Amino acid sequence: MSASTRVNAGELLLDAGAAPGIAGALSRAFDCMAIAEEEIARAIASCPRRRKSLNAAFKDLYPGELSAFSEDVYRSHCRELLGRVKRRECVRAGTDAEVLAALSAASLKAPLASDYAHAMTTVFMRVLPRAAAAIGDAGAEPWPGRTEEIITELRRKTARDRGGE
Repeated sequence: MSASTRVNAGELLLDAGAAPGIAGALSRAFDCMAIAEEEIARAIASCPRRRKSLNAAFKDLYPGELSAFSEDVYRSHCRELLGRVKRRECVRAGTDAEVLAALSAASLKAPLASDYAHAMTTVFMRVLPRAAAAIGDAGAEPWPGRTEEIITELRRKTARDRGGE
């Protein structure tokens, strides 16, 4: 694997006189770019015949609202999209991380109905499997298939024009 491209852009920008908010946002952008590069290198190592497509997918890994979440959430987003590229699947549909972000935003406005709370727990466990170990399981679905129905609908609603297939 190649050497890390991580730089502390925030400190560099603050030293250059940038406002703290701008420096922080740019620092986070550089962190996300480094994560994307790491995940692309990892994907290429596991599927070298798709090197060109995986490298071209860098533009599809734009974090959007995920830049406000942890590195692990963004890393999950990258892995899911790169997995789709390796399998030659469409990258437009929202990822589990994007669905989690949408449900998280909705939960800040009003309590989630039980079926949506179950869907949020389900995608949380997929996105953050190490943290999910502390939760156990998501419990019983309100009715069979409803959770995946909600997640599929939110994938459609969070779809992006990523430019990929």
